[in-house]
Amino acid sequence: MFQSQGFGTFTPTAVLTEALGQSAINSTVGVAGGIDLEEVEPNTLAVVDGEWVQVTAVNLIAQTVTLERGLLDTVPVPHAVGARLCFVDGWRFYLTPEYVQNEVARVKLLPRTPKGTFAEAAATELNLTLAKRFIRPYCPGNVRVKGLRYPSVITGELSVSWATRNRQSQTAYLALQTEGSITPEAGQTTTVRLFNEKSVLVRTLAGLIGSNVTWTLAEEASDSGLSRINGHLRIEIEAERGGHVSWQKQVIEFDRAGYGLRYGQYYGGI
Repeated sequence: MFQSQGFGTFTPTAVLTEALGQSAINSTVGVAGGIDLEEVEPNTLAVVDGEWVQVTAVNLIAQTVTLERGLLDTVPVPHAVGARLCFVDGWRFYLTPEYVQNEVARVKLLPRTPKGTFAEAAATELNLTLAKRFIRPYCPGNVRVKGLRYPSVITGELSVSWATRNRQSQTAYLALQTEGSITPEAGQTTTVRLFNEKSVLVRTLAGLIGSNVTWTLAEEASDSGLSRINGHLRIEIEAERGGHVSWQKQVIEFDRAGYGLRYGQYYGGI
């Protein structure tokens, strides 16, 4: 049995006309099929494929939007052409009932027009499982691999750095991915996982309270069981506090160039 919980309005929306890469932290991207884009204000929130972004500019003539990526408890991830961008600031609707962990909120949305309201029996039921998102620590940001942001290829020994975040103190403004460390919550640590070229997890560094690690060439060869270093690597970085892990984690994949690696690629350096 469903009960009415109030009503909201449709958000302005559009779809991407070009792919949005992970490394495009601040980027201007083309959009099409826009609805009510003239209503979108600068420096407001939007969401695309579950990633929170800040809209810093909308160009109605050029049909582009400029975005700051991976805000709040989300991280930058690739988005394909056709991904839908919803400009939610000012159009959000909050349900007042309280739910507990693992409880499933059953929801139906009934569009209303001057001709009437969509029939409840015909509406698709949405099942949303509660996963304690509010209490989870924010994932580290400003990740650098050998000083580079989301590189496609590196050489030599692997070094990784990041900036810590704090869900409690980031309420006054939106911290950007490029910002430095914010003092984390008490007991909050960082976990880094390293995967070899066969996508096998070979080293986990948990309980880190600093903001950087180095995986020496000797450690890498030993962990991977190879007589050489890896030609491709994947890194995962997340925050942990009191048994709660961040809602999303940083996932970065890249090639490794060098003698005996990636034959036929990266001749002459990178």
